[in-house]
Amino acid sequence: MKSLAVGALLISVFSATAFSQQCDIKTKGFAVVAVEQAKQRVVILDSAESDGYLWQWSALCDSPSVSALNASFGNPSDVRVKKDGKILMICSGGGFAKIDVATCKADYAGVCPSANPHSIEELPDGRIATASSDGESVMIIDPREFKFQHNKQPKKNVLKLESAHGVVWDAKRQSLWAIGSTAIVEMAYLPAEMNIKEKGRYDFLSAGCGKWGHDLLLGDDGLVYFTTHDTVSVFDPSLRTFKVLDNVTYVKSISFSKHGQMRLKARVKWWTDTITVGEKSIVRPGAKFYKARFF
Repeated sequence: MKSLAVGALLISVFSATAFSQQCDIKTKGFAVVAVEQAKQRVVILDSAESDGYLWQWSALCDSPSVSALNASFGNPSDVRVKKDGKILMICSGGGFAKIDVATCKADYAGVCPSANPHSIEELPDGRIATASSDGESVMIIDPREFKFQHNKQPKKNVLKLESAHGVVWDAKRQSLWAIGSTAIVEMAYLPAEMNIKEKGRYDFLSAGCGKWGHDLLLGDDGLVYFTTHDTVSVFDPSLRTFKVLDNVTYVKSISFSKHGQMRLKARVKWWTDTITVGEKSIVRPGAKFYKARFF
């Protein structure tokens, strides 16, 4: 079995109402982190197991400061694993948090003031960028203004983008990428002003990639991978060209590792109980997964 290296390998595993003992996490296969909407939580699971979870987190089971925000943590909509091993997540209800896996506690939590956020990314200075579909905007928020938000609206700056669904930071190009209904937008981040400025807008609809952009991911090769309602595609920032990789509908998230490409394709409405990696299916009956990543 392989140990899942997170801090001292001490992970909180808890029920719906309380924390239980600390334990070592070991995987027979590889670890997957996903947002799961049936129980409004973030979970980590073992690809080689047929049931259960290795770890889970919900706002309701965190500290009183976080659980007080629970009403905004409905329908988790994005999850990202950062270089420090912590998990960044956001919900359609507006709630967002950065979670320390080792302690199962949020470093911070707040509520995005733009409607129906679908994606979250961390910027180099610790601020976050969010993409909100109903709010049709990319927003910059500083969660450090107050560690746990209560009856306060965070300061923010906004770039309008129709049906904004994905956002990702590109350290090499020092750019923030976002995806909307028909275009991928490249933005400069201006930390002194806590603002963003559009650098370029690239139409993927006319390139044959379909409409309604959804997930957005930066590959190790520097290419920008994305999904629409109709395809899994890729954008080359240097050549400014698009390529359809697969004509497949309703892929809600993609992720890459040495194990291959992970896809989460909606089966009922916008969710599924199945995560696929290549030909392998990872199933949790009753789950409503929305996005999944390699952990």
